Amino acid sequence: MRGADYQARHLLAALEAGEPYRVSRGLAAELVYLASTQKPARAAKIRTRLDALVSEIKQPHAEAIAQMAGGISSYLIGHWKDARASLERAETILRERCTGVSWELDTTHIVHLFSLFFLGELPTLLDRVPAILRNADERGDLFARTNLRTGLHLVWLVADDPERARTESAQAMRKWSREGFHTQHYYDLVAQAQSAIYLGDGELALKILDEKWPLVQASQQTRVQLVRVQLTDLRARALLAAAAVNKPERKRLYAEAEQLARKLLVEKQPWIVAHAAMIQSAVAEARGDTTAALAQLDLACNNFTAADMKLHAIVARRERGRLLLRTSDGDEGRAQLTTANEWLKAARVRNPARLCALLAPGFPDW
Repeated sequence: MRGADYQARHLLAALEAGEPYRVSRGLAAELVYLASTQKPARAAKIRTRLDALVSEIKQPHAEAIAQMAGGISSYLIGHWKDARASLERAETILRERCTGVSWELDTTHIVHLFSLFFLGELPTLLDRVPAILRNADERGDLFARTNLRTGLHLVWLVADDPERARTESAQAMRKWSREGFHTQHYYDLVAQAQSAIYLGDGELALKILDEKWPLVQASQQTRVQLVRVQLTDLRARALLAAAAVNKPERKRLYAEAEQLARKLLVEKQPWIVAHAAMIQSAVAEARGDTTAALAQLDLACNNFTAADMKLHAIVARRERGRLLLRTSDGDEGRAQLTTANEWLKAARVRNPARLCALLAPGFPDW
């Protein structure tokens, strides 16, 4: 919120001064803020103006900042392919035509790597992270080191190393500020909760989320749709994982998960609807309604595919295959399960069953 205040003052001062380079930087930051609060029409208008201004002034740093802001804004609204393309262009300009741009490169890298995960491009992600992390360590770049070790914990979960995912994130946060609740604290919260779910401990994940929730609310980070959706989906997955082992509380846990799925549906974007469908499918199957569970998995597959989220679509298809294998159509189910497992192995997922249980918990392990 402080950043939003400073940004508004910065943009107004830049416009008053009328110096094109400063105006371009102000517009770039404004574009990101508009995307983060789901104002797509205004964001599109600002992006058009920004692109025209940058094209006119022909200043490399302004061009890079415009591409970076465009990539981040696309990422924030779930347009992962557009985000990847803009951020790759930003990185090229920063490396080849700019100097003294460590922060810009750090920021471009982390959002680009996040986009690769959402796109399901795991081999590329796994190949890129070690070199970027090594470079950050060699430079003593606290900002980059913290973001990478907390935000990219999924690299270690894909490698079936949840203990490293937890410890890398926790150790990184020991060197970070303890004041306030920053984006890095949010990354660590997600890392610790997801590692717990990966290990099958949904109750621990819920405990972690409950302990930090007052800080999350105070930070007002849930104003950002992406953060709000990720935390809602994460809690729902923790509830489903907890319900799998806690029979006395199962009814309450499923009811809360279902309530969270309804909250996600309000957001309306395809990739968010897909997350809601995954939750509803697990609840339906737990209640013995396999027909409804399959219908929700179909919805999830279609929407994840529409959003270019390959990994998540494969996970939904794998769960659909497992349901079919147990019920009506064993041949189709076996084919879907085999195809999904082959894709996951080719994507270098060390433990497909465990990663799928993280992204789609709550389905019985037949």
